[in-house]
Amino acid sequence: MANKVWEPEYRYESVSGKFNDYRGNERDFTMVAVSIPVESMEKDVIAVHIPWFDDGNAVYNASNIEKLLAIGVAVRSMSDKDNGLGERIAYGKAVKYMNHVLYVTHSGMVNTKMVKALLEQEAEHFKKDPGSYLTSYNADKEKFVKTGKIACAEKTMEEINKANLVEYFKNRV
Repeated sequence: MANKVWEPEYRYESVSGKFNDYRGNERDFTMVAVSIPVESMEKDVIAVHIPWFDDGNAVYNASNIEKLLAIGVAVRSMSDKDNGLGERIAYGKAVKYMNHVLYVTHSGMVNTKMVKALLEQEAEHFKKDPGSYLTSYNADKEKFVKTGKIACAEKTMEEINKANLVEYFKNRV
């Protein structure tokens, strides 16, 4: 069976980097900014998410929004190799969740240079505060600080190999 070629629906830019997690491990991440045109029927939905209010009335008119720029992040597992999957995962998170969004009233304002600058800025922010993008990061960090225990998905290669070896010998007995 041939590999299916990934064809994203929207234009996007990406940046990759490394950060140190709360355990001190260096981790790879990919951040993607997806440019999504806003159709007229979606503008009422977007208006609900715009947090700028003045005396209970929305200051910003959502009907002027032409495009939004959504950002998603994927962190590579310690055992994964860089095969481009992180870019697709980050893209999917950006489109699905739209938690980190820039709203634009003039679509010409969103160009490659501006998006790259925003991604570089957000990547630097992510390196300092991964919990601002990763849903359970802060809770996992707090748990680790209190108990010294980690989530299975965050184990180092040494821990993964040791666990596999223990499991192997358990099954042989």
